[in-house]
Amino acid sequence: MRDLVARLAVDFPSVGVVTVEATVRAAYDAFRQARVRAYVPILIERRSRKVLRARCLTAPALAPLPAPHSTPHPVPPTPHPVPPASEPVPVLPAAERAGTATGTGSGTRTGP
Repeated sequence: MRDLVARLAVDFPSVGVVTVEATVRAAYDAFRQARVRAYVPILIERRSRKVLRARCLTAPALAPLPAPHSTPHPVPPTPHPVPPASEPVPVLPAAERAGTATGTGSGTRTGP
């Protein structure tokens, strides 16, 4: 729980550590009786982030700074964009497609 409080305190610097800890503790209490415990840590983190994010949105001047690991510059576009198709693919008339749906080839019989 201490690691989560520390991470959230870094991600939400405008919110006091005491508030972050209380938020995490409340989320933990909500999942205390969960039968399947494997996902409880991630659910606690998600719920805590949601509450802290909502708290920051209600006070826009106190919005959190971007995480230090985020990219400061936008990702450049791909150097070679895929060109649009020049012409639509033709559709064969039904008579020519008759044999292709069953995998028999051209649609003509070649055996006895």
